[in-house]
Amino acid sequence: MVAASMRKGSKGKFEALPTEVELGGLDTMSSSGGAFKDSPSQGEDLDSEYGRLLLAGTATTSSDETSMMNKGEGGWFRRLVDDSSMLRWREPRTILAALCLLLLAVVAIESLVATVLRRKEDKVIHNKYHGYEWQQGLLQDYVGRPREVRSKYGVVASDQGDCSEVGAEALRAGGHAADAAVATALCLGVKNPFASGIGGGAFILVHTKTGIGNAIDAREPAPLAANETMFVDDPKKALTGGLAVGVPLELLGLHKLWVKYGRLNWEDLVLPSVELAKEGFKAHPYLVTSVKDHKEAMAANPDLGAIFMPKGRAPEVGEFCCARPQLAETL
Repeated sequence: MVAASMRKGSKGKFEALPTEVELGGLDTMSSSGGAFKDSPSQGEDLDSEYGRLLLAGTATTSSDETSMMNKGEGGWFRRLVDDSSMLRWREPRTILAALCLLLLAVVAIESLVATVLRRKEDKVIHNKYHGYEWQQGLLQDYVGRPREVRSKYGVVASDQGDCSEVGAEALRAGGHAADAAVATALCLGVKNPFASGIGGGAFILVHTKTGIGNAIDAREPAPLAANETMFVDDPKKALTGGLAVGVPLELLGLHKLWVKYGRLNWEDLVLPSVELAKEGFKAHPYLVTSVKDHKEAMAANPDLGAIFMPKGRAPEVGEFCCARPQLAETL
């Protein structure tokens, strides 16, 4: 199902705004593209696609006579569309009946989805492009989780809730959004080492309240001795070994961000990640999947194997693991 908020824009057109809603535990995001973004041209046949969208109550139209809440025509929702070439819902009772049917359909879909997600078979969904493997129970956990968070003061979003909380704590302490970004990024380097960390780089974008945008390019450059032929004799050198490593700049980029905008002490932003690296944490699904996908390489590397496969296997979801005292010392 698609949900859309409607606002009246310029030239009498209605434009669909992306709106997030929760339907029976399933999150739905409305589309702002395709039929939802552009108004139909004058005289365009709406019997097919737009007709179906109107039945869902989520279509856009350029007609100046369109009214979502036409109070002057005998009550709210008197007319959705007032045009002889378009579908008409004239009476409030008709609208009410359609909404009731729509509600029943949503309930039926929710029950169907819940039944599918709770089947006893332990199915695995494999994404051939990224290698993510989701057990059905994990899929249910992530799909059913609410996605909307509101705050008057600020919001921190990241791949890991614990790391988002680290950033939010920086805001509560009176920090700038840059402080929160630094603290969160360092935390992700501990909990999501396969996707982030001080051994890599970053693009940092800043949008200030004055409307001025700033960018910091902290992506990894090639070493000074790099040349266009250094991988020709052995392409595997581009995958493993010293020649495959770019110059890590994440810390430099984060520090530049903090110098320009930060309010809190640098040490206070780093300390949560130091403690996390010392103590370790419970393995999460993304980490487990990444370790499984690279278990041969990790087994061949004593240092990596000792951290992520201490028992000779990938950790189970929820199993305590991944203490990195050397990383803690570096931080």
